[in-house]
Amino acid sequence: MPVTPPAAPAQQTPGAPPPAPSVPGTEPVSTRGATGSLDERLSRIENTINYLHNYTAYPITNEPGFTLSSTSNVIMGGITVPWSQLRSLLYLPDDRWDAWASGWVGPATGSTVLSIYYQRDDASTVVMSTLTIAPGGAFRKCWLGPAPVRGAMAAAQGAPQNESILSIGVMGNINAGTVNCPRWTLWIRQSPRRS
Repeated sequence: MPVTPPAAPAQQTPGAPPPAPSVPGTEPVSTRGATGSLDERLSRIENTINYLHNYTAYPITNEPGFTLSSTSNVIMGGITVPWSQLRSLLYLPDDRWDAWASGWVGPATGSTVLSIYYQRDDASTVVMSTLTIAPGGAFRKCWLGPAPVRGAMAAAQGAPQNESILSIGVMGNINAGTVNCPRWTLWIRQSPRRS
């Protein structure tokens, strides 16, 4: 039995509500999504999935915040991911991970240096991104990144790619006096290589 395609929609008056479809289920969900051949539509879906990013926020300091008072780097906070155990369960892109960090600093009596780090199995750290903040009496918002923490770009900076537990975080130091660092958040973006 031949199938009759639905009739073209009638012209609509601007501002008027759209007419009800003559055959339920034949109206497009979105103009772009419903246009093109099946191959074109599947290609758009595949492209969207291939370039999908996942963002996750990890609070690493609370109120009143972490106080830095050392000229040596001090770890303010971070995350660990049991990658070897969770890799097959998470369905997260693992070609490239980037990290950002944001929060407050102040009042700073000296020059403050904050860094996103990767911590190796031997407890040594690899600095992936750094921000230097001038002394100042007022609290201010700061951010640093993006910093590669997994993938080829991270490996090029010295972050190992074969460890079973990933360790990423924020550390800092101050060259004189103290600085308070409340409400810092570490953001991780997991993305496919092609994004």
